This record gives sequence, C-alpha cells and structure tokens, in this order.
Amino acid sequence: MKTLDRFFLFRFAASFFVFFLLFTSLFILAELFDLKDKISLGGDSFPLLMFYLALRLPFLAYASAPISVILATIFVFASRAHLSEVVAVQAGGISIIRLAASILAAASCLTILLLLGTEFKIPQWSDRADYMRRVNIQKKLPPKTEFRDLVFQARVASKGTVASGAETASACFIMTDLFVPQERTMKNVTILWPDAEQTELSEVEFHRELHYTPGEGWKAPGAKGRVYRNLPVPKVIELIAASGGVKLLSDKPLEAVSISTMAREIADLKSLDENRTFEKLDDEIFERYVRISAKLAFPCSVPFLALLGAGLGARVGRRRGIGAAIGNALLCTLGYMILVQTALRLSELAAHSPALRTGAIFIPWIVPAIIGSLSGYYLRLQRS
Repeated sequence: MKTLDRFFLFRFAASFFVFFLLFTSLFILAELFDLKDKISLGGDSFPLLMFYLALRLPFLAYASAPISVILATIFVFASRAHLSEVVAVQAGGISIIRLAASILAAASCLTILLLLGTEFKIPQWSDRADYMRRVNIQKKLPPKTEFRDLVFQARVASKGTVASGAETASACFIMTDLFVPQERTMKNVTILWPDAEQTELSEVEFHRELHYTPGEGWKAPGAKGRVYRNLPVPKVIELIAASGGVKLLSDKPLEAVSISTMAREIADLKSLDENRTFEKLDDEIFERYVRISAKLAFPCSVPFLALLGAGLGARVGRRRGIGAAIGNALLCTLGYMILVQTALRLSELAAHSPALRTGAIFIPWIVPAIIGSLSGYYLRLQRS
C-alpha cells in the first residue's frame, strides 16, 4: 500500500505543479491584459509593473491552488483508470478513498497553508498591490479612510458667546456621523456645550456638513455659514479617530484584509453598538462575519475537491477515456469558480438585509457542502 501511496502522490504532485504554473500564468496574463491601457513597457513603467505582479503573485497562487487540485486529481485517476489500473486495485479490495489517501493528506496540508497565507502574508501583499494599482498605475486617488459615529472633545466658542461679543472658547463635545480625512469633511455634526457643573446642556448646534479650509478652519455651507477656527485640523481628528474609531473595509478587496483584523473590528463595532445603540452598525458587523466565513470556507473546499476529482476521474476515465475526463475537469473548474463568486456575492448582499443577515454567515459554506455532496455521489457510483 505504501508503494501505491507514493506512486499516486508523486503523480498528483507532478500534475499539480504543472496545472498550478499554468493557471498562475493565465491569471498573470489576465492582469496584464486588464492593465494594457494603463501602463506601457517603456521607461519606468516596466519595473513598476513587475513589482505590482510580484505583490499580486501570492493571491494569484492562492486562487490557482484549488483549481489545480481538482484538475490534477482528475487527470491522475482518469489516466490510471483508462489503463484499467484503478479497476485492478479495486478488485483487490482497495477503495477509491483509500487509493486517494495520500492525495487527501496533501490536499489537507494545502488547506492549512492556504489558511495561514490568507491570514498572514496575502493580506499584506494584496493591500500594497491594491494601493499601487489605484495610485501608481490607474492614477486614482488613494482609497478613502472613513470614520463613522465619531465623538471627541474640543474647545469651541458657542454661538451665544459670539453674539455677546465675548468670543470665549469652552469645552464641548463634537459628534459626527461620518468623517473623511482626505475630503476634510464631517457630515451631520452636532456640537454640545455642557454647563459649568457638567450636569445639563447649555447650548447645542447642528450642521449638515462642515468642511475644513487651511488657514480658515471648519466652515458650514453657505455664504453665512459659521466658521469654527478652534476645532482641531483633520489630521488631529484622524489621530483621535484612529485611536478609538473604526475604519471601514468597503474600499479594500477581500484578500487584502486578515481574519484577525476583522475580528478586532467586530469587537470594536459591538462595543459601539452596545453602548450607543447604533442599529446601522449591524451591516458593518455582519459584513465582517461574512468575510471571515468566506476566508475559512473556500480553503476548506480543497480536500473535497480532491475527493471529487478522484471519483469523477476514475469513473469518466474508465468509461469515456482521458479526453472526456479533461473536458469534465475543465467544466468542474468553471463550475467551481462560478460557485465561489456566486456564494460570495449572495452572502455580501444578505449581510445588508435585516431578514437574511443571520443566515448570510453560512452561505459561503454552501461551496464545500455542494462539492462534498458531489464527491460522495461519484464515489458511490464507483462502488456500484
């Protein structure tokens, strides 16, 4: 049995390596084709392009690995079944699952590597690649940093002191629904001045928007909009927000954020939601839950892909030949890619629906469930 395990593992490793290089190269070509109008190969553009592709390589390898597993497994079992070797082994009382044991072990190790990569290396490199693509290649503005439901203290003169002619800055609380440092704006701003005993409010002001202009300060819209010169500059407010606020993930792709980062942000969001009862934070909380679920579910599909490849490859290779097996492998690859993207999009949509958000967490796990069901079906056919 050890000889068979080594034989199938060697065949699988060789086939996996070939398909892995093939699909990684295809994904790189797709990246180049997508950027063909944005960058040239002359001057400083070529080193920039090479550095961008190097940063994208870990994620492209991550995307290629599951596809390569099912293709390699189908090819190995179809080629052996075509030569009646699988039938001979089954006649000796060895099942397909036992025959694929070494491949399943390798696929399980690959799952662990993918989970470690998606937590540690891939987010860092993908975040840098996304920034380079936006700013250096596509010449767009950097991704916006946004802070919601921000509260901080400042010293600002109230309207009452300004009207009396004695403009004296006093301690107040600034509350804003949205603060965007790059745009230097705060939306839905409420300014609260407590009395001297800090027991009641002495004055309240509300503005739909405040915009910061260097040298002038924060100004409300309109010709007669009030100017707040004592409010902190945007950079100071950003530092205050970063120390206790929550940055949104909406501008970052899934691969550019680690699971631990999203878990910390969920804890921060829950703290805000518990203390201040902001129902609109639920969307942000469940969106992060869905992303964590997707990052765990998709790599866990790899062992099931190996099982599916073993059952499908042995059956199709024995009945229809290697050509039909390769065609089925390509269809499985296309189906897997469509299934992953569909599950991801549906889960993100469900996360923003109050009626569906609880079940949205489980949608990404439909992918390994479907693949596992198909693999069980083909393995039962092989026993019949």
